[in-house]
Amino acid sequence: TVHRKRFEGVSSEMFFQAYGLKDYVLCAGRIEPAKNQAMLAWVLRDQPFDLVLAGREFDPEYSAVCKRLGGDRVKMVGSLSPDMLASAYAGARVHALPSFQEVCALTTLEAALAGCSLVVTDRGGDQEYVQGLAEVCDAKNAASVKDAVLRAYHDRDSGRRAERQR
Repeated sequence: TVHRKRFEGVSSEMFFQAYGLKDYVLCAGRIEPAKNQAMLAWVLRDQPFDLVLAGREFDPEYSAVCKRLGGDRVKMVGSLSPDMLASAYAGARVHALPSFQEVCALTTLEAALAGCSLVVTDRGGDQEYVQGLAEVCDAKNAASVKDAVLRAYHDRDSGRRAERQR
C-alpha cells in the first residue's frame, strides 16, 4: 500500500545526511536479475551521476555483478526504512525500474508521489499506471534503457512533476 502522506513535503535531507548523495538515479526494489539492475548499472557506468540501488540483496553474486558493471558510480544502500526511502526518492532525479516483469511496482508509484522523473519497463503494466508521465524502455535493449534514463534525468518539466504527484 502506498501511504500518500509520507511523500507530502518530504525532504531529501535525511538521505543526504546519511549517504552524502544527491541528484542520482534511484532503483528501489529487490536486488535481483528480474529487476535488471545489472543492465542499468552497465548503461550508466560512464555518466556523471550515481546510481543508487536500494533494496534487499537476494543474491550476493548478482549484487557483485551490479557493482562491477557500474563501478564507483553504483551505491548499494540496502533496505531502507519507509521514511529513509521517502527521503531517497526526494533526493533522486529519476527512479528507474527497467524490470523484465512488473505488474505495477509500488516503488514506481511512491517515486511519482515524491516527484521523481520515472523510467518504467515495457514488460507489464507499469506504463498504464503512469499514463504518459514516464519514459518507457525496452528492458532487453541497453540503448533503450540508457536513452530512457537520460531523457528522464534531463526532464525539468514542473508540470509533469506536479502531474506525477497527484
